[in-house]
Amino acid sequence: MKTSPRLLLSAAFALAQVTLFASAASAEPSFGSRETFWQADVGIRSMYITNPGYDTVSTDNSLLQFSLGASRTIWDHDQLSFAPGVVWDYGQSSAAARGQPTSLEAHRVALTLEGRYHFLPWMYG
Repeated sequence: MKTSPRLLLSAAFALAQVTLFASAASAEPSFGSRETFWQADVGIRSMYITNPGYDTVSTDNSLLQFSLGASRTIWDHDQLSFAPGVVWDYGQSSAAARGQPTSLEAHRVALTLEGRYHFLPWMYG
């Protein structure tokens, strides 16, 4: 059986196109890309402070704070991931000391370093 040069040339051209333009196939991990995401946190937190020095600016030893934070996954492998972030807390308290009004305004900025283990694609601890 004779093969024509035109058929060989067409086959070589088709193979070259497949080789040059095809993307590499890779198996998707069982958790997909769900481990890599941004996370924003908004909330209220409360602290109970028993130090006698705090009594001059508070009547009930509690400091209520507004909390705002964000984090981003920067590394993940299988079911593990790592997400650093930043959190800002703000709170204020006031009372009276020796008949004079007193107040406290507190700001706190914190760096968070969160290691995660994903039990399911949408659940981690």
